[in-house]
Amino acid sequence: DFSKWPEESEVAQLIQIALPLFISAATMCRFIEDPLKDPRDRLRIILENQPASHISVLGKTYLPVFSSILAFEDKSEHAQTVNEFKRLIGPIIILASPLSVSALACLLGIPKSTISRQLSFLTSVIFVPKDKGQPVRPYHQSFRDFLLAAETREETPFWVDGEAMHRHVALCCIRVMERSRTGLRKNLCNIPSYGTLRSEIDREKCSQNISEELRYACRYWIHHLQRGKVALRDGDETHQLLEKHLLHWIEAMS
Repeated sequence: DFSKWPEESEVAQLIQIALPLFISAATMCRFIEDPLKDPRDRLRIILENQPASHISVLGKTYLPVFSSILAFEDKSEHAQTVNEFKRLIGPIIILASPLSVSALACLLGIPKSTISRQLSFLTSVIFVPKDKGQPVRPYHQSFRDFLLAAETREETPFWVDGEAMHRHVALCCIRVMERSRTGLRKNLCNIPSYGTLRSEIDREKCSQNISEELRYACRYWIHHLQRGKVALRDGDETHQLLEKHLLHWIEAMS
């Protein structure tokens, strides 16, 4: 019976948790109204998982989301579950430009079915479009800020090491560009004549021959190397990529 639900005292608690950020209220509403979950259980998770007063306002907003992921897991599986989610959440929050589920799967080497399943737990904090070709992105910048903040490391195991994650995504980008059949190569768009002007090449032809994840990798791999503070060395992945594909990369960027 929902006629007397939620109780006034519960509403008052929610208001107190949400102050002073509107994003807190919006996140809690999305969390509670998840059509696949019992709203009473979701409300209980929020109210029972409010941390100590020294925890940040953002922590009080987002920690219940992560508590819900682990709520029905055996404690022996918590570490594996956390690592699996961080493999997805980390890249999503540090990407320079959002990607679709399909492109994320190809870039990160994670099956699309796994990504879709994990995102189903995060619909209150991450926008997941029905069209799988549209980009997945956090609802609010504060979710990224919370997961990357140094103090969050003490609040949840879902904390993301920003530099390490940028290094990981940089390596993923390099691997995408080096793929044998769908990576960088000479005459990537199959142009019939090498004398063709750029203005004569149809944009749709570029899209057909340069996948979403390859476009991302070409544009942003250096960005991730810089943010990850990667020290370049002779013979490393970057050196090998440039030896094989420098001209192909310039062609793709053109």
